[in-house]
Amino acid sequence: VSEAASAGAPAPPRSAAKRPSSPVEGAPAAQKPRASRGFLKPPAPTDAELWTAFKRRLADWGRVVPHPVIEGLIAVEDALTPAEEDALSAALLPYFDEIELKQQYQTRAFHLGPFNRGGNPCACDHMANKIWAGTEYAKGGDNQYEPVPQIREPVEPPAAIPAGPLTDLRRRIHAVRVPGCLEPNSLDGILYDRPGSRIGAHRDDPWSGKTVWLHTLDGAAMMTFVLRESVTRKKYQKLKGEQIKVSLPRRSLLIVSGHAREELNHSIEVGDVDYSDRGRRISLTYRESTMPDAWATHRCSPDGSCRVHGPNPRPCALCRPPP
Repeated sequence: VSEAASAGAPAPPRSAAKRPSSPVEGAPAAQKPRASRGFLKPPAPTDAELWTAFKRRLADWGRVVPHPVIEGLIAVEDALTPAEEDALSAALLPYFDEIELKQQYQTRAFHLGPFNRGGNPCACDHMANKIWAGTEYAKGGDNQYEPVPQIREPVEPPAAIPAGPLTDLRRRIHAVRVPGCLEPNSLDGILYDRPGSRIGAHRDDPWSGKTVWLHTLDGAAMMTFVLRESVTRKKYQKLKGEQIKVSLPRRSLLIVSGHAREELNHSIEVGDVDYSDRGRRISLTYRESTMPDAWATHRCSPDGSCRVHGPNPRPCALCRPPP
């Protein structure tokens, strides 16, 4: 040993050879897994999962009773308290006082919010091309259907839903998050208070959103559902020609969506209304309306006729052919 080493002189630098980065000498280094930054999103819930979660939230309203056969038809018993019913009735009754009796149905009805619903002019006109193709009203003919106008100027706002019980209920509906995104910006009230009160068989306006939210106040009724003639879905073929009666107890809620909304007509027949001790039944329906109010001149009647008049009347793009 030299004197320099024994005296504590610094040792020569070691070789700069790197350690192997793999347990196997000379093998390529393994790459570290990258940390997830949210690129892997969980799968979107299915429609069935959305409706299952919705029914759980709906249980806060009352006893939920889905229809055993018709998809999209859900009843909720005791959805309102007696106090809530009284407040809603008090808010609705003054409107009926200003409405003339509909002689055909022996009812009074009013509307708040946008009059027409759904879509945009291009979508409506595109649908009309298909509906009236091959008829005298087809596009390009002398008697072409009336296209939906492009609305560019401001329009007069419709009668709004007033603050109070009607708006409170509207907020409560929005908070429950109905699948299909029900934004209840319009409502319809119908007063049944005569022995002949009824409502004819129909399917709700196709421009009024995917879900209809119907409350029964002050009385009760039986609603009749009938499969539409054009329906070809196998699961419902056995229902053709049958009347499906659905009970609407006082203070109940009926949600109509999906197949129930699209594939069946509904009505309330004479004798199917229970007027209770108040001598009336009020139907309060909330819907999602998005069509500009200025399209009201192109609103069609349930029988497929249209308000477009003149020397040569023709249907508009919102019309449906009569059944």
